[in-house]
Amino acid sequence: PEPSNSTDIEDKIRENILAMQVTAAYPGRSGKERILETYLNLIYYGNGSYGIKAAAANYFGLSNIEDMSISQAAFLAALPQRPSVLDPYQNPNGEPGSEEAAADAIGERDLVLGAMQQEGYISAREARVARNTSWLEMEPNRLTSILREPHFSFRVRKEAERILATLPEVTDPELAVLTGGYRIQTTLDLPLQQEAKRLVTKYVEELKEFNVNNSAMVAIDSATGEIVAYVGSVDYFNREAPEVQGQFDVAGLGRRQPGSAFKPITYASAFQSRDATVGTMFVDAMTEFGTTEETSYRPTNADIKEHGPVLALDALRYSLNIPSVQMQFLAGSQTTANFSEKLGIASAEYIMDQDPGVSLALGSVPVNLTNMTQAYTTFAQQGELNPATTIIEIRDRDNRVVYTREDNGPTVTNPMTPAEAYLPHYILEGNTNPDTNLLWGDRAQLNTVDGERRPAGFKTGTTNDFRDVSGFGYIPGSLTTGVWMGNNNQESLSNEFRRGLFSADGPLNLWAAFMDIAINNPWDWNGGAPVPQTSFSRPDGIVEAEICRFTGLAATDTCGETMTLPFLEGTVPPLDTVHPRGCLDLELYLSRATPERPENWIEAADTWSDRVVNGQTAARGDPADYKDDERVQFAIVPMYDEPGLPSVCGERVSRPRPTPGPAPSRPPASGAPTPVPSVPVPPGGGGGGRPTPPPGDE
Repeated sequence: PEPSNSTDIEDKIRENILAMQVTAAYPGRSGKERILETYLNLIYYGNGSYGIKAAAANYFGLSNIEDMSISQAAFLAALPQRPSVLDPYQNPNGEPGSEEAAADAIGERDLVLGAMQQEGYISAREARVARNTSWLEMEPNRLTSILREPHFSFRVRKEAERILATLPEVTDPELAVLTGGYRIQTTLDLPLQQEAKRLVTKYVEELKEFNVNNSAMVAIDSATGEIVAYVGSVDYFNREAPEVQGQFDVAGLGRRQPGSAFKPITYASAFQSRDATVGTMFVDAMTEFGTTEETSYRPTNADIKEHGPVLALDALRYSLNIPSVQMQFLAGSQTTANFSEKLGIASAEYIMDQDPGVSLALGSVPVNLTNMTQAYTTFAQQGELNPATTIIEIRDRDNRVVYTREDNGPTVTNPMTPAEAYLPHYILEGNTNPDTNLLWGDRAQLNTVDGERRPAGFKTGTTNDFRDVSGFGYIPGSLTTGVWMGNNNQESLSNEFRRGLFSADGPLNLWAAFMDIAINNPWDWNGGAPVPQTSFSRPDGIVEAEICRFTGLAATDTCGETMTLPFLEGTVPPLDTVHPRGCLDLELYLSRATPERPENWIEAADTWSDRVVNGQTAARGDPADYKDDERVQFAIVPMYDEPGLPSVCGERVSRPRPTPGPAPSRPPASGAPTPVPSVPVPPGGGGGGRPTPPPGDE
């Protein structure tokens, strides 16, 4: 077109000068051919393809452009005019890769064929045969097309840019990745990737009643850090639905609240800093956190129940919120933030900038799915961290190896010792054992091809507003997988009855289905699939000790039920001294356990003890008013099969409260401890008189 203003005129002048310079530099017919060759090797053909050779490989799976048919060559020649529109994998007029989506490009191909015939490059018969060849008859290479796995491919490109930037001969890594002729061997296991996408789609469809519209998944070979499956969204080509926004890579770019899936990070940081052990006892009772009205924080469990004295072991296994917040208090948010940075979750500065406080344990800080999955690999690798990577090898255009993961890959670190990593693993492994976790152990159980239970670790994650549900789990020494479900427009996940979706009802099932397929089928895993371990043997630095079931202190004759747990050397608890009257004195325990425990913890435990002693174990009032102690009490439910709640020391007088009914009368004082009343099994309990432990905020 004719120039319309001074700027256009200046551009035209520059173009003409540049054209003359190029012509002078490459004279004659051979020079023109060299210019054309360079142009064809640089121009964009759509589908992530820069250069004709890349286009032939991506669209038709051809490594040699001389193997292209006339129809294929004419098709590619037409694409540079409008690559984003003509690309059959991005054209909006049909399903990606379909005849309908390719129709526009086929029309342009036919124009090219006509020009080729007119110029004498092909005969009329050759042109007719090529025109009669449909898109699918041209044998498009759907399986290996870069846009079949676009999110993964874009991640590979960014990682390749970082790698090439370290090479002295590369001055522009972004351009080098696209036009430098480098051959990149990636970590993706394509058949396993297809299964991952199939399962993500399947479970999103099955959970539509809960308004689940999107999902992402990352699977990492824990021993190498290689990402073997990567699903950034349920449908990359769904651009219209605000719930999906498929081109946004949730797995790599998104930051979502992990909910209770962050709890193992808090617990592991407390174990490492020696601020707590798996046997540390907490009182799961309504507790006030914060010293002012502005900072007041009163977390509740997902089931709106109190469970009394629980060990850290059970608090994490059953995902109880109140004890986990107490654990975060003991560890300190800064300590956990520093630990998270070592695991590659996020920088400590970013985490602390969110001002999380003790709610950090409940996953209040948004983090990345791939980074969280990578963090869980340390539990699978006995404290060793192999950073997540997508590239195995890079060769230049002369077939010279310029990078290998094994020789030049990310630095392997050890955020935890094997002993420190063993403790969270010991807890999480119980979540996949139906005999240990009575809630979702059967759904999380993984089996071998022979039907035997395969040890694995898993943790659910549900945000309190039901906007994000996630799950992370691993098989020791093998595969670690993270799953997210939600909506990209932040809509909550709930059905028509306003029942929210918990992680155990979504991501857990998707994780288990994928892990079962990934481990029990002969996937290649890039030639290095590790043999899953049965479990970890007890590492050096771990000792076992018998403790009282309800205090976590070293066992004595007066504490009743006991159990044996692992401890880091030097952290075995002292002898139990909080059964002076044959009953569990929670106030005495909390006052002696650690001086850092605030006074309001003791007050909450004291109130809980008095309620138990006086038989006030049932819920009262509206849970919506849970901050009003005068109107609301939560149901007290024991955590264990036998013997239920222990004998608790408390005041044998009901505290006066304004209740709908008459206040209970004061019974005669008694110097002896009062046996704990039996607690009825809630509806849907475990059967056989065994109360089913209720979930926390999954």
